Amino acid sequence: MKIVNQIIHNFVKTSLLLLLIGGGGSAWATITYVSSTDISADVNGPTQMTFSADGSKMFVSTWAGKKVVEYSLSTAYDPSTKGVGIIFTPVDDLQIGSVNFNSNGTQMYLLNYTGVGSRAKIRRYDISAFSLSGADTTADYTFTASSNSGDFTPGMRFNSDGTKVYLLETDDTIVRQYNLSTAYNLSTAIYSQAFNIPASGSNGYDANPKAFTISPDGLTMYIGGASTQVVYAYSL
Repeated sequence: MKIVNQIIHNFVKTSLLLLLIGGGGSAWATITYVSSTDISADVNGPTQMTFSADGSKMFVSTWAGKKVVEYSLSTAYDPSTKGVGIIFTPVDDLQIGSVNFNSNGTQMYLLNYTGVGSRAKIRRYDISAFSLSGADTTADYTFTASSNSGDFTPGMRFNSDGTKVYLLETDDTIVRQYNLSTAYNLSTAIYSQAFNIPASGSNGYDANPKAFTISPDGLTMYIGGASTQVVYAYSL
C-alpha cells in the first residue's frame, strides 16, 4: 500500500469507527466538522457505525455492551435526527468489533472482537431489510478466518459488490483480504493476500489501528489510528 494523504481526526470516543463516504484525494479538503450526537445512553464501548443503503437508519456496534443498536433517522445520514434505539443482543457471546450488511440489508454480519490466540469469527444473521426489530438473535452461519489470521481483529469490511471481505488485525497491523466466489457468501471465502500497514517510524503509521473502510471504487483504504488519532488513506 502507498500512503496518499492523512488528516487529524479527534475521536469522540475511543475506537469509534471512521465513516467515510466517497473517495480520497482532493475530497480531504472538503471535510468540515458539523456536529456530534450523544449515544451514551444506549451504547457502552462503541466499535463501529454504519448506515443503511438510503441513509435512513444508523447502526452502532458495541464491544463492552455486546449488542447492536439501530436508530431511525428523520433526515438521511444525519445522526442528530435519530429516534429511539432498537437493541439487538445476539445469543452468541460476542464482543462485537464490526457490523456490516449485504447490499439489500437482508443479512447482517457481526465480527467477534477476538483476543490472543483466537481466530476471527464472523457471524451472519438473517433479518428484514435493514431492520433488527424481531430479528432472530441466533446466527445462521459462522465464518472462521484461516490460520493466517492474527490476534485482536476489531474490524471488517466488504467491498462494494460483496466479492471481497477485509479483516483488520490490530496486533499485526495488517489488513487481510479474502475473495468470495459468490457475493456476500462467506462459505465461498478464500484467503487472498495481506496489506501491511507501514512500519513504525515511517509516514502513515499507527501501532493501534482500530477502524477502516474501503472507498466505493476499491482503490483507497482508510485506516483510523487510536494512538495518533489520525486517519490515513492508502492507495491499493
